[in-house]
Amino acid sequence: MASIHHYQTMKSWFTSYSQSFLTSDLGFNRNIQLKIDHTMRVIAAIEDVASHLKISPNDVELSRIIALFHDLGRFQQFLEYNTFADRKSVNHAHLAVKILQKKDILSILPPNEQILILSAIKYHNVAHVPLELSDQEIFFTKLIRDADKIDIYKVVCDHYQNPDPIFANTIELGLPNSQIISDKVFTSIMNDQLVKHEDIVSVTDFKILQLAWVFDLNFPRSFEIIKERRYIEIVNQTLPQTEKMAKIYEKVKNYLINRS
Repeated sequence: MASIHHYQTMKSWFTSYSQSFLTSDLGFNRNIQLKIDHTMRVIAAIEDVASHLKISPNDVELSRIIALFHDLGRFQQFLEYNTFADRKSVNHAHLAVKILQKKDILSILPPNEQILILSAIKYHNVAHVPLELSDQEIFFTKLIRDADKIDIYKVVCDHYQNPDPIFANTIELGLPNSQIISDKVFTSIMNDQLVKHEDIVSVTDFKILQLAWVFDLNFPRSFEIIKERRYIEIVNQTLPQTEKMAKIYEKVKNYLINRS
């Protein structure tokens, strides 16, 4: 069974592994640190959401381990490709699974728990959680997806409120800064659907994609956190205030209110 002892052992390993990517290049290091800090906040977010669910202490520890390793592939990804954009490089979730299997860091846990952890990490970034997964796999996958989104909202909102040129390309994926809203993006929102990455052609589309993440949240506490921190309002304030955008904002805001 997963225990706080196992988690602390793995956290120490994660710290050594992630910091091994730091170099003399301060710009490079800031991107590595961005993902280290993100990981620590996702752990806090998953603890928050899990604390509002009736799950065992062992499941809480499994949740922490999943959060700890969910972005493990990001460091190697940035080293090799100088980007966090999966479509321009490699699927960071699949890479995380490969690294964990190669390093054998999960071997101190029972095989069934290793499967749960690897499955949740593998599918934390897919458009839709595969229905053929077991109920436990689906639960933990949804848990990490919520925690991940909660912190990504924080990261992008912090950037939009206090733009950092160093992180602009990293966070906005190098997209052109057009204010036009793509038809496919608008239609997805109106249908309460996630926006597909292949449909975004600008930073505006990408911000609307972020608004649409509320359609993929799973637990009541997740909706409450997004509402409490006003992430939807913050993203909306950075978008063109057009009639089309007003419809998008109303759709997303009402969905959030009804679920929180």
